[in-house]
Amino acid sequence: LNLLKGGVSHVSVVGRRGHVQGAFTIKELRELTKLKKEGHNVSFVVRKEELDMGMTDASIEELKGPGGRPKSRIDKLLQDNALEDAPPKDAEKSVEIRFLLNPTQFAPHESDLSKVGHVLCERTRLEGDPGQQRPVGTGETEELPADLVLVSIGYRGMPLQGMDELDFFDSKSSTVVNDHG
Repeated sequence: LNLLKGGVSHVSVVGRRGHVQGAFTIKELRELTKLKKEGHNVSFVVRKEELDMGMTDASIEELKGPGGRPKSRIDKLLQDNALEDAPPKDAEKSVEIRFLLNPTQFAPHESDLSKVGHVLCERTRLEGDPGQQRPVGTGETEELPADLVLVSIGYRGMPLQGMDELDFFDSKSSTVVNDHG
């Protein structure tokens, strides 16, 4: 992660739903868990409490249902790496994945109102049937300190004008056609 080699010391990835509903792969998560072991001096943080909160009856059914094997492997990897308590504040660099938090407001920095200072998030809980759970706000809030915020909603790429006609876009995978992945 070149981003963490410079001045960035902490990266938080925030999701409104639980880990079972996440759109990441086991390979992506496994790479994050290896950052410290491979000499990058970066801790991977996931909170056991948030994993437990996301394990609704419907989430358990999702793990047991068709296509549940990859999600079960992800669940095991995250459970094996989860922290019982809040992460240590003295960690030099870290990547933290947060679940069941909905960013609701970007607040300015105290000393420079033109810069972001923190993100206000509302805790969510999951409701609904397996495969159709949705996050519902609980009213509980948490402030996450921030110097930079990148918003990513969804995970499907869209072709730029002309890409379809030139066969530059793979609509099945929602990616730009490429040779090296």
